[in-house]
Amino acid sequence: QHYNSNSIINYIDQFQIHEQQFEPHIPHQTGFGLALLRGIKAHIHPYSLDCSEVYLCLDGEWKITCDEQKVVIGPRDIFSVPKNSLRSVRQVSGVEGNLYIIRQKN
Repeated sequence: QHYNSNSIINYIDQFQIHEQQFEPHIPHQTGFGLALLRGIKAHIHPYSLDCSEVYLCLDGEWKITCDEQKVVIGPRDIFSVPKNSLRSVRQVSGVEGNLYIIRQKN
């Protein structure tokens, strides 16, 4: 399966990516969602949302593509993705990485 290199832990609110739904550990509707993407080769293929997201790197290095522009973030770096942007994320450091995904909810 595609998600073998990924572990997505969804903490708050619903998280759906590429038609796969991840149920929250905390089923509160707070106005934002919080999920953790982790793994050695963890990645999410390009997708677009009608909401903003913030990526917060805990460890590892993550290559983020946003509307064809690329940036690499490391521990304690934050990247904000505007709504309706085409985005993807890939762990590139060769060690297990952890990345929070904080998603605006309407």
